[in-house]
Formats: sequence, structure tokens, C-alpha cells
Amino acid sequence: MAIDSALRASELLKVEWSNFTPVEDGVIMKSHGYNKGKGNEEWIDKISFELYNKLLQLKNNGNISKLFTLTYKQLVGMMDRGNDILNDTGIKYSFHSFKKLAVTMCYLNNGNCIDSAMKKARHKNVNTTMRYLRLTNLNVTGIMSNMMTTEEDLYKNVPTELLYECLDEMRQDVLVILNNKIKNKLNK
Repeated sequence: MAIDSALRASELLKVEWSNFTPVEDGVIMKSHGYNKGKGNEEWIDKISFELYNKLLQLKNNGNISKLFTLTYKQLVGMMDRGNDILNDTGIKYSFHSFKKLAVTMCYLNNGNCIDSAMKKARHKNVNTTMRYLRLTNLNVTGIMSNMMTTEEDLYKNVPTELLYECLDEMRQDVLVILNNKIKNKLNK
């Protein structure tokens, strides 16, 4: 949910079922009352029906008023345990890493639109959003050199099995972008 909404831990832990409003093309999440964002700012986002339906399982399991019944301390403990499991990477993740990923994916899924990323992050200053994107390895270093030494349409001229094998080895964010492009073309 943090990766989808870009909500901070303190914001996410305050989300109640009353923050959700199903609409025609998804489910609106909107702050109200005491669960505003940083600086007491309102926040609004939209999630898919599919994600909302998964979240409703929490409600069926006893989370009657709030989405999550975790405390901040429990959440920190979960992050610490996750970092222990991932310690081979040499990277220490924080809950804020989810927000950075959400902002980066919004940027990439919207044609590298900084305005969309800034809105997703709920930043007032574009430089803050730019720092989020710069801290994420987007693997674009040397792209011109790579393009000059690799046949541009190579993927069109290889056996389908090889193409599938290569796609299986791609980063998950690239596959999400590809799948979204395919979905958009199918819906036209």
C-alpha cells in the first residue's frame, strides 16, 4: 500500500475505511480529520479496485475502523527484520524507501512527467522530487553509447523464446511499464 500510495508511515497507519470512496474508475483515498499529511496538509490519491478488494480482506479479518492496526514501533520492527533478511544488498531500507519507489514509478509510468511525480509525492518544491528521482538508480547512464553499439530493433529479430527469456530477467519496474503500455493499447 505504501508503494502504491506514497503515504508516509505515520499517514498510512492513520488511514481508516472512511478514507476510501469507490468511483467509476478506481477508489479515491482522501485524508480527513486528524489523519492529514506532513504539515497538516490534505492528501488525495486513487488506487485500483483490485488493490482495494485485497485491502478489504483486512476489514474481514477484524480491522473494522482502521486499515492497519499496527503501531509505529511494530512497523519499525518489521523494517528492521526486513533489513536483516536483505543485509546482503548492503542497502539499509527505511519505510520512506517505499515512498521514493512510488514517486519513481509514477514518474516512469507517466512518461517521465515530473509534475505527476511531484503530485504523487505531495511535494511543494520540484527540487525535492528531483532528489527522490536522482537517488534511485534508473539505469540510464551511458544510454547514448549503448544505443550506438546495439541494434535498435534487435528485439524484433530474435526468436520469441529468447525475447521471453530476456523479459523474465528485466527489472520489475520495467515490466510494469511494459504491461501498462500493452494494457493501454488493448483498451484503445
